[in-house]
Amino acid sequence: MPQPLWEAVQARWAARLLTARGHYQGKRPKYLLSGLLVCGECGSHYIVQSKRQNTQWYGYAAHNERGPAICTDGRMIRRECIERQLVDYVFQDMFTPPKLEFLDHVIERIFSTACSSPG
Repeated sequence: MPQPLWEAVQARWAARLLTARGHYQGKRPKYLLSGLLVCGECGSHYIVQSKRQNTQWYGYAAHNERGPAICTDGRMIRRECIERQLVDYVFQDMFTPPKLEFLDHVIERIFSTACSSPG
């Protein structure tokens, strides 16, 4: 696993540990996208809900738990496919030289503003 990916995942885990008040939220997410994917129809979250053919699948919680009367979208996505697509997008599309240069300028501007502000 590339070191930047490892560090990003560890940072995400650490960030999700505490609530705004500093209390633990309870059980940490077991999967990379747990609680982050949302149904456009009903607002329910994707959860890893089945292991068909020894493969894990993300599916909508509302459809799975309450049926099509609540949410008609019963699509499921293979966990490994959606997670790989996200990681590929981040590293191939987000970390391009122009975008990293832009980010560098933004961070530099933030630091210079913060350093020049009294207090």
